[in-house]
Amino acid sequence: MAETSGNMPVVVGVDGSESGLRAVRWAAREARRWRAPLRLVHAVVGLDEQWLADPAVGTGFRDAVTDAAQERLARARDAA
Repeated sequence: MAETSGNMPVVVGVDGSESGLRAVRWAAREARRWRAPLRLVHAVVGLDEQWLADPAVGTGFRDAVTDAAQERLARARDAA
């Protein structure tokens, strides 16, 4: 029987790739094994807040980035 981890989650990064989904499945197995929560994370870097604040450019781009991130996380949840 596996030891319990307390409150320490198993954390895995999500990037939408097939190898990333394999990592998610591995992390999900480890989380079950250790009876730990699974935390899926996705990050976007290099976004300039002033540029995103420009309604002509930022809103559409911000929405597209958010939608893509949510889609990647949803696929990762399904894989887990």
